[in-house]
Amino acid sequence: MEELFKKVFNNKFIRKLIFEFVSQPNGYKYDDIHSLSWICSNGYFGLAYDKLKFNKDQLTERFGMLNLFELLTQMNSTQSASQLLKYLLTEHDFDLKKEPIGNNNNKEEEEEEIIRNRRNQFFTCLPSLDYMSDNCSLEDILLLESVIPNDLLSNVTSTDALDKAPLNPNPLNRDSIVKHLLNNRNEGCSFRILINSMAINDLQLLKYIIENNKQNFNEILVANSKIPTTTTKTTTKTTTKTTTTTTTTTAMDFEAPEIIIGKCIRNLNIELLEYVLDEFPKFGFDFSQLNWFTMIEYSLQCISPNLNNQQQQQQQQQQQQQTTTVLYLGDKINKDKVLLMIKYIVENKITEKDRQLLSVRIKNLDLLLNSFLFCIMNSLIDILDYLINQCKLITLPIDKQQLSQCFYYQYLYSISFESLEFCHKNGINIWDLKNNGSFIINDLQSFKFVKQNNLSNKFSISCIDLNSMKYIFDNFKSTIDIDSILIESAALGEISILIYLSQVIDRSNFTEELAHVALKEKKLDVIRFLYHDLAIEIDLSYLLIVASASNNTDAVIMIFQEFKLEPSLITQEFLTACCIKPEGLQLFKYLYSICPQEKKPTIPISTLNNCIKLKLWNFVDWLLDNIYCNSNTNNTNNTNNKDDIKVIDCGISNLRIVKKLIENGFTFSKKSFNNCFENVKVLEYIHNHFPKQECTTEAIDLASRHDCYNSVKFLLDNRNEGYDMAIQFCLTRGWFEIIELLTSTQRYKDLHNPNKPQKQPLYFDQIDQIISINSSMMLSIVIKENHNLKLPITGQQITNAIKKSGHLSIFNQLLNISKDITPSILYQCLIISISYNRIHIINYLRKKLSL
Repeated sequence: MEELFKKVFNNKFIRKLIFEFVSQPNGYKYDDIHSLSWICSNGYFGLAYDKLKFNKDQLTERFGMLNLFELLTQMNSTQSASQLLKYLLTEHDFDLKKEPIGNNNNKEEEEEEIIRNRRNQFFTCLPSLDYMSDNCSLEDILLLESVIPNDLLSNVTSTDALDKAPLNPNPLNRDSIVKHLLNNRNEGCSFRILINSMAINDLQLLKYIIENNKQNFNEILVANSKIPTTTTKTTTKTTTKTTTTTTTTTAMDFEAPEIIIGKCIRNLNIELLEYVLDEFPKFGFDFSQLNWFTMIEYSLQCISPNLNNQQQQQQQQQQQQQTTTVLYLGDKINKDKVLLMIKYIVENKITEKDRQLLSVRIKNLDLLLNSFLFCIMNSLIDILDYLINQCKLITLPIDKQQLSQCFYYQYLYSISFESLEFCHKNGINIWDLKNNGSFIINDLQSFKFVKQNNLSNKFSISCIDLNSMKYIFDNFKSTIDIDSILIESAALGEISILIYLSQVIDRSNFTEELAHVALKEKKLDVIRFLYHDLAIEIDLSYLLIVASASNNTDAVIMIFQEFKLEPSLITQEFLTACCIKPEGLQLFKYLYSICPQEKKPTIPISTLNNCIKLKLWNFVDWLLDNIYCNSNTNNTNNTNNKDDIKVIDCGISNLRIVKKLIENGFTFSKKSFNNCFENVKVLEYIHNHFPKQECTTEAIDLASRHDCYNSVKFLLDNRNEGYDMAIQFCLTRGWFEIIELLTSTQRYKDLHNPNKPQKQPLYFDQIDQIISINSSMMLSIVIKENHNLKLPITGQQITNAIKKSGHLSIFNQLLNISKDITPSILYQCLIISISYNRIHIINYLRKKLSL
């Protein structure tokens, strides 16, 4: 261990990272971390494993299946996440102590059986395999299948498991999981798997899926072509009904063809595109009406504008601003690949008839001109040359009116020297084709080009380089916008340009606005220059307000120290504005320290409550030690006012802070106690310290809603307020363990008095949400609560179960409890099942309908 320590801390880079991390404000110690939700939502699966296995008593909040898999699916599979899953599947005791254990000789076997049942419930409450396929490893899935009985696992697995597997970020996991699920499970897949495999640019995986799943795909196509529909005709004379049966074909539920091929195009893989165009139509995909001019646009969108112009890159680095761009699967790729894709589209997909109809089909012309404009703006000279000079898809001269419609109203477009030069050589006066606004040029070559061609009135000038500034001032003084250049220079902190301009233009152009711009961008040297060197009149009190609101500590300190401001400017609003972010503490402490003792502003209790809400424990500690401390004789806060009564009015999860608050004379409102559900130890401490502490039914409702099992259990055992909506919350989230607690109480019996008539079946309003979380177990609870009576389930709810979950168990349950299931509803279910490619439901319905 000592040797490992030396290796780590002898590395300057690693040592710096460690100290930067541990010095961050509002950090947590190991013993202070008690929430599994917080641990896993921050990706600390290794810490979750360690806490569960070695320090479970420190965890005051239990953890539900939905939480775990929601979090796992938000991040890439990691070794620590797999370690946590393995522990839950093989070692976790699922709190055996809460189960009644008999005194017989088979106690050990009975305990193992209880743990096994709990584990099965935990991993089948929700579709665990569906959640895992696109994020976990094959080893994780094999472990799940080896531990959970297949009959239980099959009930909560749908076509989604295989459909999402190609989206697994790890290529090795992706291939192995797809092959395993195809060869070893019976749920099948939908055509969605083809689109997902294509979208990730995995041609080999796509070929494997098609070759090894043709039978299932063909079954869907056959079923789709043979759906009988019933038509009823009624005659007015005899009022007799005639029923006829016809055969129809339903449309598969695919995305629009342009979206599907657009995903393929963005991979810039011509071989993949050809394969998709050849194979997908065999499975019902129709690409016959595809607009290939749109596909040219999709190809161009693979290029991030940031990466095409070196000068623009340098400017962005100098500005230290991150430009917002739309990121696609093909972002940051070689422009040559884009050109190859465009050549393939033009030479193989755009026909001579398409070219001839360009002037007629205005939409296609607009698409083409949009592509042309995109190339101009992003210096894609090779692509421009191909579209104009080689394939002549864009013909010159370009219609001014048509192109002007492609420009956004009054938007300034930046254009590079390369694009200007290309346009000039090809006789394209791009600067004359824009009706609104103007183009921006911002490099020396472009300035010289504009000068040589007498085009200064066609462009707006942006400059952040001193040499360029001198050039444009010497050559374009009468046409440049001085105010814009000053604002830009102040925002970028270009002192050299500001100094130069102060020597060649009237000082009256330098206004207070420049200081405001500089402050916003944290360019304090600009403010110093304006105030000290140019003697610009600046409202320093306004700057102070802005700097404080943005927690700009350096700016506030500079304003007070360099400009000699009076501390009397520091008001209560100044100080409370600091209590928003953890980094505000340094500023708060500085402002509070420079105030004279007799003039220190009063800090209201609401400030402390806000810090607790935001979990700014470092702030809370400082406030309690320096402002609200009972032993602080220098405390200037007036606690006699009604607004200053020491009452905490928000939830709190930190037990150490709770103890500190009580030591300093604070109490807790009903609202506060209701919201302390996150940490059961806090509930226990407040409850024991204040025997008459008030709360409402909201306490258990909130604890249930957030899967805080221990808090629910404590409140049920020690409080008598009861609950109102707790079971409903649990049903819609899958908290089956809490439901077991709630249904064992007298409150449950009171709410479910058989002698009290119910307006509608119990928990019927939660069925739609249960369907959306794909929980067969929660649906079973609703059925049981209604004593297996028939419920007014609608056909819409049944078809939604097919669309949203595709789980046969849920679908079957809804059919069994529905009051009115007619053949027409079953046929509609079959149509929806085919449309969504739910092969296991299709086979079930074909047997039920004897098709």
